[in-house]
Amino acid sequence: MSKGFTLIESLVTLSVLAVVLVTAGTVLINSLRSSTRADTTSQLDNAADWTMGEIKKNVLSSSSSGITCPAAGTTADRIVFVNSADNQPTTLQCVDYTGDLTTTMIASISANLPNTFRLSARTIKVSNCSQFVSCDFDASGVPTAVNIKFTLSLGDLNTVDKGYSRDYVQKITLRQ
Repeated sequence: MSKGFTLIESLVTLSVLAVVLVTAGTVLINSLRSSTRADTTSQLDNAADWTMGEIKKNVLSSSSSGITCPAAGTTADRIVFVNSADNQPTTLQCVDYTGDLTTTMIASISANLPNTFRLSARTIKVSNCSQFVSCDFDASGVPTAVNIKFTLSLGDLNTVDKGYSRDYVQKITLRQ
């Protein structure tokens, strides 16, 4: 009897090993993609939650009569209100991403501060700004709610599984 493996035995073993390695590699790659997607989604949600909280705090710090809303049934990229703490106008503005991360933002611009305060992270792209704010009104034309809507994106949206984008919406009911 000869010692060793035949050519057929070796080929069958290599084929089985190749199938096992390809399957394991596919599972590993899909797991990494899923983990990256979950991390990115979590990062976007955290940024949106913080931004929405700051917007809500700013809007609720004003009186409904001091809010300059877009006309009923329309949207805008900004809202102006009088801050009840200092009686100075504050503008909340959304600036769409145009290829430069330094210019895309949701920002609060106050008459008392010389600078713009970013409410969105510098690494996140903001879009859908033309629909950033709309308002609901009562019968006498006084705003009753401010509706905020924007899209946040992270990564390269032109490459599959490399970029993620989500829409965020919040309705802030005003105190009368």
